[in-house]
Amino acid sequence: MKVKSRWKLYSILLVVIVCIILLYIYMTGADKRHESAEYIEAKQSVDFREVAPIKDNSMKKKLKTIYDKIYKVDREDLANAKEVWKRLQKVGFNSDESAELISMLIGFNGDFIYFKELKEQLSNPTLRDDVAAEIILALSGTYRGKKGEAFHIPSNERDREIQQAIRDEIISPHGKESLYMALKKLGYAESYETVMQTLQDIQNDEESLLGELPIYRLKLKYIGMEDKKDDAKTVIDEISKLDAKKQKKLMYALPKFGYSVGVIGDEELTQKYISVIKNNMPKAYQSVDRDKIREKAVEKVKQDSDFMEIYNTMTDRDQAYYMMRDYVQQEYEKMESEDEAINNNYLRMDAYKAIARALSPDPGDYLIGYKRAFFSTDDWDEKLEYLGDFWNQVHEYGEDDVKEQFLSDKEIKSALEEGLRESNMSRENIEGIKDFLKDFH
Repeated sequence: MKVKSRWKLYSILLVVIVCIILLYIYMTGADKRHESAEYIEAKQSVDFREVAPIKDNSMKKKLKTIYDKIYKVDREDLANAKEVWKRLQKVGFNSDESAELISMLIGFNGDFIYFKELKEQLSNPTLRDDVAAEIILALSGTYRGKKGEAFHIPSNERDREIQQAIRDEIISPHGKESLYMALKKLGYAESYETVMQTLQDIQNDEESLLGELPIYRLKLKYIGMEDKKDDAKTVIDEISKLDAKKQKKLMYALPKFGYSVGVIGDEELTQKYISVIKNNMPKAYQSVDRDKIREKAVEKVKQDSDFMEIYNTMTDRDQAYYMMRDYVQQEYEKMESEDEAINNNYLRMDAYKAIARALSPDPGDYLIGYKRAFFSTDDWDEKLEYLGDFWNQVHEYGEDDVKEQFLSDKEIKSALEEGLRESNMSRENIEGIKDFLKDFH
């Protein structure tokens, strides 16, 4: 009897164990089937080096957490990237849409997902130049670099593949745009010294696809990242000797270099840089009728017969209104970006910022630079431009402590009060001085 009971007990125990095993297999299999459609693709395509290990017994929860962290809980990115990729596959890589589609793909983190496929396209010698440039941009966006080392030291095989793609494009470019993009990203693959030598070699090459102005823009970019005094003095000296037309074409790149000039702090470099900026900046502010620009935008939208046909036949008038509003705003912003007067005004503001940055040894403490710029000139038009631009930045950044420091500055207040006593001061400048003085302590 005891033997039968013992055997019965063993039988029950065995059944329980088998049931547990079967249940485990089923559950883990179910998890894998559930994950494979979404998480496994993300796992294979995303660089997990930046993600700290997650201690959790549930693989499903672990993958979900990593996925959410990489994509910031925006699951739509993966689906959107797939749709963009489908469209790209349909139109091919040499259509007028291709470059823009790759740009959209980057926005949805598709550069991680379709890294290998994008890289393979660069081996096609007939690939469009603009598409090749966009692919270089996409690949470089996934570069990580080794922590604690120089940026061009790779951290993994993907980094090495990106570096080689950049080098290959420079050796055998698809065209001007792809060559420029590869040179712009060359710092991902080479040391500063090698980058600068490469740029100089291309500048010296009479058969190069790029002229000297794109090379100067790239030199300003790389020198500005390293704050190399000798190189900075050389490039600003060379730019100062170019003809006026070429110097003006560099004015969209030169203002950003002001930070580096300020950090370097070399008096000769600072004065030459400021001289180049002042000689090439727009001299006067131009009034702009933005209402007129908006009217033109509305008129252009109304002339779009295909759009207006859809707009007029929509039953949901609220939706039609919002669609019209968004289209008009899109055209308005495009016209605004192409308006010469607006662009000159922005460039003029950038020029004043550049001078203030060049006069400040600390990029984070821009009050120093603006104060020095204010006292560097006797021209009250310029003085008020500096103060106005500084005031706009304080409000833009919401830095109340900097504002308080400015309004407590006795030297600036005294200079403003003296300005009111000048006999040849224009009425406009008098009003400007009074506006500032009313807030001083």
